[in-house]
Amino acid sequence: MKHTYNIAFAIYALSCYYNASGDKEALELAYKLFHDIENNTLDEYGYREAFDRQWNLVSNDALSENGLQADKTMNAILHLIEAYTELYKADHNEEVAKRLKFQLGQMRDIVYTPETNALKVFFDTKFDLVGDIHSFGHDIEATWLMDLACDTLGDEELKKQFAEMDLKISHNIQNIALDNGALNNERENDKIDKKRVWWVEAESVVGFINAYQHSGEKKFLESARSVWEYIKAEMIDKREGSEWYSEVSYDHKPHDWKEIVGPWKCPYHNGRMCMEVIKRGVDF
Repeated sequence: MKHTYNIAFAIYALSCYYNASGDKEALELAYKLFHDIENNTLDEYGYREAFDRQWNLVSNDALSENGLQADKTMNAILHLIEAYTELYKADHNEEVAKRLKFQLGQMRDIVYTPETNALKVFFDTKFDLVGDIHSFGHDIEATWLMDLACDTLGDEELKKQFAEMDLKISHNIQNIALDNGALNNERENDKIDKKRVWWVEAESVVGFINAYQHSGEKKFLESARSVWEYIKAEMIDKREGSEWYSEVSYDHKPHDWKEIVGPWKCPYHNGRMCMEVIKRGVDF
């Protein structure tokens, strides 16, 4: 299967590698994948996600753990934004900028719900909502990635729009999802999933620090600090040579049946969190 989400991560990796090393082959590969996405995945509404090797549509259930069939997802758009931001850093290509602004517009105009200051998760092909899911981790992750995209583009109007929107999302997550020092996972219908997931906690640290840097509100810095203390106490596996647990229950019990490293678990979110905190120079 070819998946837009997977290809976006390849663009992100290759662009990061080029920006660090200057290896032009990496940038050429990144642009090849960029054109693969732009030439093969778009319909009149946005980016389709799951294909076979010949770019024929196949069932898109790879990004859902909720048993829902969604043609389009917030998660794919978010990680295209992440990838295209890094690709734009490479050589400030105007075509990349145009597509990045399109993706940001979809997040602002379709995915974001101003009445609740939350992001929708799953959609059908015309972007009608599928299911009633609120992913707390994706909301806080999206805030800093969207702010970073606007800063990288240097578009002052976009920076203003998204700074306001992202602060509203950050306040909402702080108010409804921060629980006993860490972030709950998600809400599905009326049920709150309170398990602590490694990437959710990692992204919340960066997201709350980003909100603090945009607003100056000390409460955000305190929230980042509380999650970091929770991570050190509960999320990091203390066994020699190990990493972070994938999940920890609300009552502080690691889910031992979940792998330390696997197809969906690696040091990506937590490693990046550490580098982002260092880069941002915040003492928390």
